[in-house]
Amino acid sequence: MFRTWSTAHSVTLVSLSLLLACNGDTPAETDSSSSGSSSSGTTQDSTTVNPTTVDPTTSTDPTTSTGTTTDPGTSSSTTDPGTSSSTTDPGTSSSTTDPGTSSTTGTGTSTSTTGTGTGTSTTGTGSSSTTGDPIACMDGVLNGDETDIDCGGLVCSPCADDLACLVPTDCVGGECINNICASPSCEDTLLNGTETDIDCGGLECLPCANDLNCLENFDCASNICTNGLCVAPTCEDLAKNGSETDVDCGGPDCLGCADGQLCLEDTDCTSGVCTVDTCTGSSCFDSLQNGAETGIDCGGPDCAPCELANLIINEIDYDQPGTDGAEFIEIFNNTAGDVNLTGLEVRLVNGAPADLKVYRTIALGNGVLAQGQYLVIAPAGFLVPPNTVFVPFMGGNNQIQNGDPDGIALVDVPNQVVLDAFSWGGAVTDAILGPPFGVTSLVEGTAANLKDNADPARSLARIPNGNDKNNALTDWASTVNVTPGAANQP
Repeated sequence: MFRTWSTAHSVTLVSLSLLLACNGDTPAETDSSSSGSSSSGTTQDSTTVNPTTVDPTTSTDPTTSTGTTTDPGTSSSTTDPGTSSSTTDPGTSSSTTDPGTSSTTGTGTSTSTTGTGTGTSTTGTGSSSTTGDPIACMDGVLNGDETDIDCGGLVCSPCADDLACLVPTDCVGGECINNICASPSCEDTLLNGTETDIDCGGLECLPCANDLNCLENFDCASNICTNGLCVAPTCEDLAKNGSETDVDCGGPDCLGCADGQLCLEDTDCTSGVCTVDTCTGSSCFDSLQNGAETGIDCGGPDCAPCELANLIINEIDYDQPGTDGAEFIEIFNNTAGDVNLTGLEVRLVNGAPADLKVYRTIALGNGVLAQGQYLVIAPAGFLVPPNTVFVPFMGGNNQIQNGDPDGIALVDVPNQVVLDAFSWGGAVTDAILGPPFGVTSLVEGTAANLKDNADPARSLARIPNGNDKNNALTDWASTVNVTPGAANQP
């Protein structure tokens, strides 16, 4: 019996044939007993999914849709103008989005099947704005979280002084006052910058007063920072502070400073001598009364007595190059007053053990040696400073023996008193001075065992000048500063 095919069926078969031709598939036989379905007389939209078909073929009747017949291996879709349909392969998912708005609207029924494969999404381009974009920090516009144009906030650099701010971190100077950036100062009544307390301490401001906060000694006016607080200076705090001129010394409150420490005046120094802002040791040659001196350059344990009981032998030079034509003996009056020279003599002794007798006697004359004045015995023509009493030797050369040991004595013949004595090159303890004197030691205290020599030229002298503590070992020294008729120098 022949079957009658509707127009819709014919259209469907043609569509399937075209679809299979495009995909290279061969359609299966279809009859009334096949598993496909047939419908007619109904205006209905239908979508059939073929598991192996990628590109569906759609045939649209502009007026009528009578049905859809689907073979298990084929897919066909007939869409009414008012109908939206979508066919998706199980292995491929495709979605297309219009940059604007996409919508599918049908007048009948719409069926959508989504595959299980990989999905791809295309998104249209709209407008985008990001708060805190670093690029916005250079656009010359106040935007984002900026507090002023291109500065401040969380992203942009801090603002300079006089620009707007909300918090201190908005500002280069770290100070936001009344919503305006300002650099810290030492007069803003705020603890800021490098200050250790309000408007003091640190690298920029003046030091802090006592009891204010500090980190280092220089943060404090007292220059003492203890346990984070400035404290008052003392003379035992191991710091130069207060009125001290050096560490814990000098000034009106502390003891004097030692030699080499800083000073402003003599009273700042233990020695009593401040020279070019530095304490120098007291000296018996600085024309000052300082140290332990009891007078100017005299007294105390180190300097010569300020007043002597008698005239003294002060300097001797018995050896020069050649014929010893510049020998001299110096006598110094450091007694309390002028001394009459009448009856006073210098006796030179040969200290050789086989002799020990006086070999030359020099009378000092009948004049007066004033207090503080020098007398020099030397060859005729010997030059001496003004106001020096000069007594010539009887001979010209070699008036003083160079032997070791030899000695000298200054005697007061009328009063039969040995005023002073000295031996060089060894100890002469049993000199025979002649009448009215018996055997006499020429050593005061401990012998100095000093020797004069001609190269370089030198002399034997009491150092300091006029030093007579009755101990030759400490009273006498050898010096290259030969000073006949003047104060001795080391």
